[in-house]
Amino acid sequence: MKSLSLLLTSALVTFSIGVSIVAFWLLNRPLPTIDLPQNLPECASDFNAETTSDSASVWRIKFLARFREIPLKESSAKVDEVYRLIWIPTFDKPTVIRVWRSGESFYVATKRLNRNKNNLTIGKLKFDQTRSLTKVYATGNIILLIE
Repeated sequence: MKSLSLLLTSALVTFSIGVSIVAFWLLNRPLPTIDLPQNLPECASDFNAETTSDSASVWRIKFLARFREIPLKESSAKVDEVYRLIWIPTFDKPTVIRVWRSGESFYVATKRLNRNKNNLTIGKLKFDQTRSLTKVYATGNIILLIE
């Protein structure tokens, strides 16, 4: 019985010393730093970052073509304001939601691609619906669109 309690005590002391050494090491190492550019834009669309390779822009154009979407910069002259959300979940279907304003009218377009569950490849356009939004409630910086 004495040998068991001696073994348990030595195991507990060894474990405590190991935890103390790791904690000391973690607390005394320098924290990582992140260099952020000065004067960050207020909106992501204001950020004018240049891509280093053309492959990223080619991929972006091909991806938007799957949704039958055009770049926002090429929107119609009748469109006063436009926003797009691209949602690419890991195990679900990619979806694009685009909301735009033309004069006093608001519209929303929802598009979804199909996806093969076995190899998770992105497929073709499966769902495409465009609707007008009829009631607009604005309070400060929040706009609530209700159909």
